[in-house]
Amino acid sequence: MQNDSPSVASDETPHQDEHMSLLHQILENLKTLPGAHKVAADDRAKFWKMYEKEASSYDDEFLEKHHKSLDIVLIFAGLFSAINTGFLNSLQSELSPDPNTMTHTLLRILISTINNSTVGDTDLSLPAWTGPGASTIRTQSCLYASLSLCLLSALGAMLGKQWLEQYARVDVGGTADDRRRSRQRKRDALRVWHFTTVLEALSALLQIALLIFGIGVGTLLWNQQHVIAGVVVGAMTLGGAFYLLILIAAVVSPDCPFRTPTSDIFRHFLQSKRKIVQDGLWELGVTVGMAKQDSGCVTTMVLQHVVDPILDAILRPEDTLLKILGGVG
Repeated sequence: MQNDSPSVASDETPHQDEHMSLLHQILENLKTLPGAHKVAADDRAKFWKMYEKEASSYDDEFLEKHHKSLDIVLIFAGLFSAINTGFLNSLQSELSPDPNTMTHTLLRILISTINNSTVGDTDLSLPAWTGPGASTIRTQSCLYASLSLCLLSALGAMLGKQWLEQYARVDVGGTADDRRRSRQRKRDALRVWHFTTVLEALSALLQIALLIFGIGVGTLLWNQQHVIAGVVVGAMTLGGAFYLLILIAAVVSPDCPFRTPTSDIFRHFLQSKRKIVQDGLWELGVTVGMAKQDSGCVTTMVLQHVVDPILDAILRPEDTLLKILGGVG
């Protein structure tokens, strides 16, 4: 038996070499056929024709979508910057000494110099300005931060339009195949560099700026009149609660019609970390189940009515959201 195996191997190797040689000859003969190159050229032409059709449709939709999105960002940023600047102009005087106070003091000193009996024993020393108050600093810090984020988003939108124009530009050098391959490399780079995520983050930046602006306005009005401030803060709270609700709904449900770029970013992040979170929560659930068996009546009730609903809400968010909406309805 041991002596037969080398002979079998030696017999199989020549046969394999003969098969490879035969296949090589067949391929060479196919290449030399009169219509071989024409068939290959026709297949390549059909492929590139189909590629051009699909690529043009994708590019047109991609460019139109993001150009419109950036236009909205620029319009909103312009209007919001004008409103924010109006508030800052009205509050600019609070960052410097009040000239009226200095003028009144100087007039009193002048009158006292002319006639001492007019002013009496009132202190006529020049007032020392120690800087703006803490509430003024908080308010204007929020307003300036909001304006800065708004201008930053406008800058990003302007750069985004330039990036889109650069992407849409057609290369003029090289062969047709080279230009098509260059076009495909551009598309691949969009995914590698998270181009869409960067553009969609600009609208999220504006939303953050709007939130900070609302906090600044609420702080300003609270220092002046509590009733008016309560109305503004109540409206802001209602709007924030609504936005948070639709954000959570869009994150937990892929079919939710209230999806925004911000919700997509949160959803992609949670999906990337979902496995880790679920493993940790599963271990926590096992620990809670064991604690129910070993604990007393009160602890068991707490685990059943507090911990279990929280774990269900995290592990099965869609079912929990539907229960809440059904209860509200």
